[in-house]
Amino acid sequence: MAKSDAVERTSALAVVGGDAASGAEDGGAGQLTGGIVHDFNNLLAIIVGNLELAQRRLLQGRQPTEELARALHAAERGATSRNVS
Repeated sequence: MAKSDAVERTSALAVVGGDAASGAEDGGAGQLTGGIVHDFNNLLAIIVGNLELAQRRLLQGRQPTEELARALHAAERGATSRNVS
C-alpha cells in the first residue's frame, strides 16, 4: 500500500467524522464526536504508518518487530481507550 493511499483513507475518515460532528444537534455532542474521530484518525495513522514500514522491512529481508509492536500497541490503545478528549 502506498503512503498516499493511507493518507487518502485517513483524510476520508476525517471528512466523514467532520460531517458527523457538524450534523449533531447538540454542539457539545458534535465536539465530542469530532474529538473521538480525531483520536481514532491519529491511531489509524500510527497503525498504517508502522504497517507500511513493516512491509518495507519485510521486502528488504529484515524483521519488522518494532514496527509491528508499535502498530499493535496503537490498536490496543484504541480498543481499550475509555478517555476521549
